[in-house]
Amino acid sequence: MGKKLKIENYLIDQILTDQSLSRENQLLIFSKPFLAENIYHILKKEIVEKDNLYFLPHSETLPYDFFSSPTNIRNQRMRTLSKILLSKTSTLITSIQSVMTPCPDKVHLLPINQLKVGRKINWNQFVESLKSSGYKKDEIVSEVGEFSVRGSVIDVFTTGLRLPVRIEIYEDRIESLRFFNPKTQLTTEKLESLSTLPPQEYPLNEQGIKNFKKNWRKKFDTYEEDSEIFQKISQGKSADGTEMYLPLFFNEKTTPVKYLLNFKNIFIDSEVTKSLNEYESFINERFEEYRFDIERPLINPKELFLNSKEFLSFLEERKVTKFRVKNLYTNQLIETSEDEEAETDHYSGNTIPTINDRVVHLFHGIGIYRGLKQIITNGGTH
Repeated sequence: MGKKLKIENYLIDQILTDQSLSRENQLLIFSKPFLAENIYHILKKEIVEKDNLYFLPHSETLPYDFFSSPTNIRNQRMRTLSKILLSKTSTLITSIQSVMTPCPDKVHLLPINQLKVGRKINWNQFVESLKSSGYKKDEIVSEVGEFSVRGSVIDVFTTGLRLPVRIEIYEDRIESLRFFNPKTQLTTEKLESLSTLPPQEYPLNEQGIKNFKKNWRKKFDTYEEDSEIFQKISQGKSADGTEMYLPLFFNEKTTPVKYLLNFKNIFIDSEVTKSLNEYESFINERFEEYRFDIERPLINPKELFLNSKEFLSFLEERKVTKFRVKNLYTNQLIETSEDEEAETDHYSGNTIPTINDRVVHLFHGIGIYRGLKQIITNGGTH
């Protein structure tokens, strides 16, 4: 594994104790996504009570990318942000790139219901909340984002779960919660509780689509027929790269700092300011590179990403402690157990490599990274 990352003793003294974790919300911001993941795993090994320790990964996409985050990364980001809303005290570990990246509005990620066996449930309200969050009603549930209603049974395949869940209701109370196999439709293990989240980072309900179309027409002077994203969203379908239009759904810019207002104790890697400025410049470069695409008009960075001025404003009136990570530029990832990997949805934590870095591709093996470029295949740009 090579040299392991180390954090200074005073940081360990202030963070790596159960007493500190239970006292108040704490936020650790690192200059690189792989550093954030490494430290998260270090803390997971050191802390006895891990229920209030969370990790917010970066989206693993470049600013203004033509595609969306991998499903597992998107799910983990939404689950983490949702848990922060519910947790009284929590410690969140993330990177400055992740903090700057757009995310859903808080209303979109409030769990539809804290479902629990024996708890009362308003049948009609629950079904309507599924619809309004973008879940699609179908006869049989087989994919994430679908639900079905049959008598006193509701099947739903929620974001972040490996299998759909069958909810049996009797006299306005939840009688049972069970996973079931979508191929055989047979139930498997029992659950005691469940929280549901939307299938996408944006609402594909009537109001969400209405907001998107209204704000698109107000902001862009382009032909709607030229944009595949506009056409798909108008039809209630998800589309790759739609996350770059999140403000159109929520009528305002939404970044993770909106979830962090109750975090008063902030620990910052000493390289964060440098990384923030570099990433902000990178965002602006990407915007200038792609802004003239009439099929995919872009929202100005100031209206989409968190900028340095807003980040500094967030830090005001908060206790900020700077720390230094030794061996900062090592690209080694801390080894994790299978349980930890499952819990983090197999997030790789890798950042975009620099030119001439040695890399190992999942399918093609060992190579040298030479850069990124657009290519046209099957009539599409990738």
